[in-house]
Amino acid sequence: LHSRIALGVIGGLSRLCLVYGQRGARELVKIGIRPGKIRVVSTGQDLSSCDAALKSVSDLDLAEFVAEHRLTHRVVFLQVARLTACKMTWLLVDAMKEVVLRHPDALLVVVGEGPERASIAERVRAYALDANILLVPGTFDARTLAMWFRSARAVVCGGPVGLLAHHAMAYGVPVIIHDSCLRQSPEAECVIQNETGLLFRYGDAVSFAEVICYAIANPEDLRRMGQRARMSATKTYNVDNKAANFSAAIDSLVHDAGRGSHRI
Repeated sequence: LHSRIALGVIGGLSRLCLVYGQRGARELVKIGIRPGKIRVVSTGQDLSSCDAALKSVSDLDLAEFVAEHRLTHRVVFLQVARLTACKMTWLLVDAMKEVVLRHPDALLVVVGEGPERASIAERVRAYALDANILLVPGTFDARTLAMWFRSARAVVCGGPVGLLAHHAMAYGVPVIIHDSCLRQSPEAECVIQNETGLLFRYGDAVSFAEVICYAIANPEDLRRMGQRARMSATKTYNVDNKAANFSAAIDSLVHDAGRGSHRI
């Protein structure tokens, strides 16, 4: 409550309010900020770095990577994240427990480090899912990450998806996330049901499993979603557009200030 009051006061005194997404804009309107002073700058990924990583990986490189990690004939789902409580990776493990009953070839790859890694590993062992969940050390190597993304049917996340959504879409991979707008990050706005990804009910492992099973059973649908995801990243969700939106917002503010005596 106190933070909302403070935000309302600060927003009311400001000439311009910049937000990442439409949800943020709606929240500001709810606390009394005039819509005319709100600008959505969007979120996005630097496509050049992803494109460079993709170009560095040949089909032969990818084939060797797949063989090395025993991914042949597996349907791979990927999470790349710092393993913190808010990412709800445990929910992925619970969902996979249901998935493998119908699809024993399914494989969840979790790339990352963090305080929850040990508990996640213990959960995997407790469910006897060692053959279906692979915990990979965290890495910032763009080429290695590009091969993981290229190997995946979809990217998955149990909690707020963050920039992982943009990374996935830059690589042409659809995204599976939960449907609670209030518990999601602004980047989730780029994940559109049946267009650039799929949604499951928040906190529901069975719903999550059903969506993953759909992705396994419908590879062509997922391939098309991946293509649309890449198109969306190219046209809308990239740092060039984000910078242009930010610049346009500041330019409009400076222009308006120049016509009066207001200070910026």
